[in-house]
Amino acid sequence: MANTGSVIGTVSLIEGQAFARGADGKLRALKVGDQVFEGEVIVTGENSRIELSFDTGHKFLLRAKETVTLDA
Repeated sequence: MANTGSVIGTVSLIEGQAFARGADGKLRALKVGDQVFEGEVIVTGENSRIELSFDTGHKFLLRAKETVTLDA
């Protein structure tokens, strides 16, 4: 899947499963070290969590069955 947004951070921690959904609707399984892009929707599975580290130095934690859209 081609990402057209800007890189805004990376996956710094993952437990269970988490995915990035692009504008085309396709899901991309995430792992530690993967880049995340502006405009993607991050989705966590049941009993999962993911921590994103942003270029600004901030971190964001998503818990099980949560979603967030990455935008400026």
